[in-house]
Amino acid sequence: MSLKTCAMLAFVAGCEPEVSGPDLPPLAWHGERVSLGTDLVPEVCAGTLEFLDRRVAWTEAELELAPRAQSISVWMLSEGLAAEACAAFMPRGGCAKGSRVYLNGASFRSAVRHELVHARHHQEDGSDKPLFGEGLAQAIAGGSLTQGCLSTPECLAVDLELLLAKTRSQALGRAGYDAGGDLVYGMLKEFGPTEVLALFAETTKDTAPDVVRARYRERFGSELDDDFLRWRRGPLDRFEPMHLGCDAPPAPDGGTPGAALLQASMDCRSPRVVNSFEAAEDLLREGEGVQEGFIEWTFEVTSEHAGAFELRGDVRGRLSISLCRPDDFAWQWVDVHAPWRTDSTLPPQQEGPLMLGPGVYTIRWRHPLDPAADLDVALAPVCSVAEQDCPEGQVCTIWRRCEAQVAAPAPLGAACEQALDGPRVCEVGARCVGGVCTQECDELRTCPEGQGCVRLRVCGQDCALLEDDCAAGFTCLASADPKLAAAGRGQCVKADGGGFLDACDPWLGGCGEGLSCETMRISELPEEAPCRAAAGCCVPRCDPGAADPGCPDVVPQCDRIEGGVAGVCRVDI
Repeated sequence: MSLKTCAMLAFVAGCEPEVSGPDLPPLAWHGERVSLGTDLVPEVCAGTLEFLDRRVAWTEAELELAPRAQSISVWMLSEGLAAEACAAFMPRGGCAKGSRVYLNGASFRSAVRHELVHARHHQEDGSDKPLFGEGLAQAIAGGSLTQGCLSTPECLAVDLELLLAKTRSQALGRAGYDAGGDLVYGMLKEFGPTEVLALFAETTKDTAPDVVRARYRERFGSELDDDFLRWRRGPLDRFEPMHLGCDAPPAPDGGTPGAALLQASMDCRSPRVVNSFEAAEDLLREGEGVQEGFIEWTFEVTSEHAGAFELRGDVRGRLSISLCRPDDFAWQWVDVHAPWRTDSTLPPQQEGPLMLGPGVYTIRWRHPLDPAADLDVALAPVCSVAEQDCPEGQVCTIWRRCEAQVAAPAPLGAACEQALDGPRVCEVGARCVGGVCTQECDELRTCPEGQGCVRLRVCGQDCALLEDDCAAGFTCLASADPKLAAAGRGQCVKADGGGFLDACDPWLGGCGEGLSCETMRISELPEEAPCRAAAGCCVPRCDPGAADPGCPDVVPQCDRIEGGVAGVCRVDI
């Protein structure tokens, strides 16, 4: 909670004068914008201060604020001390009181961005109207809840009148935070930070909703209620990487097209090394282990290189990668272009290539603090479709995977018979689908006129997903174009033989008419389901707008494709 008159309003829940509070560790470490105290680690790494400074500087840039000489005080605390400092706010893992931030070590990554926005906004005498204050923190930094309504029913149903009347942040509820974040994000983009902050400065927690609406109308010339609905964000709307916490420096070029070079040492004196306060909290609680740090990079996967990636080199410690996405980005929302991974550990914890779709990712290396520990690896596409640089006897597929190919592959349009896990039987640029060598496609390799690219990356005639208006022997699958998929459009591809809940390959298909290959939470499927041990399951499409969407009982959830008019049946989650 951010309270602009905290020293005067000590009677407000969670607010206390600067002179009160628990016995805190000294602010012994100082960056350019923050001072830090902690009882969790004996030494604060240089990268920790740089990480915090960067977040404050980002807030100022987003709000067009000049830097302040006054630093923000940040305490990274053990669970008990943080609870004492934050009182009722500990369910969120931390709080901001004036220009002071208190965080439980376990919530460092999830809450620090949010609370730093509050602290910096306080220095400008910011609004203590909860909907505006929390909305600003969500819009700029996200945090421990989500970023955006993400089209969830709970958020879409919130009542603006009730949210404007709330005088305590906790009373907003999760949906209120998210809806407030969408509202403030829209305001900042349309009206600019100066005007938005001026409106916030005119409001207090007790300003009546009708007064807020009148001031909004006078300042911006539009209706607050209309804009509140207009600016709701869905799961696939654009979010800036920094809004999602993806603010690490980009990984250097890995030397080959589409590759990232990951080189670093786990020296606490390095401006790249950040203390792992989450691990420090565990160490303090369990009484054993060593202090850890982490280093992060951002890495953009372009459409040209999306597909299979591999790690080249040996890893000491733990290396992981995650898509820059809102906290509540449901796993099934990546299944439009293909069943891409949203997060994963990397070798040696995981074997085989990693399937990455277009987007910005965060790569994180974790290791015990040790100046002698280093990392020198590259994350690179397995192969190039254009270069066909796989070993002899193999072909680089449209998914950038090297696969064995028969000595005399069939040409495009010819009949074919593809054995499960057998070598590719069609020529380069084609794939055996339903017994026919079918042209492969992606954003760089387009289909013939009159055809489109399905998410399985093969070409086909246009069709309607809810009507399945394809010829006999063909099935309508979702388009690779997100806008077309959201509109319920797809392409007709030759049907394979897979029946309901049969195993299939999410990148290659294998399902019969009316079915599509989907990733699934297999632990929720019946024991006898053949796809429990497979990467994908053959399931029907459905109509999420119908009283009866048409999903079988074992996969009753009709998940909208791209949030649009058609869906696929999955296990209820």
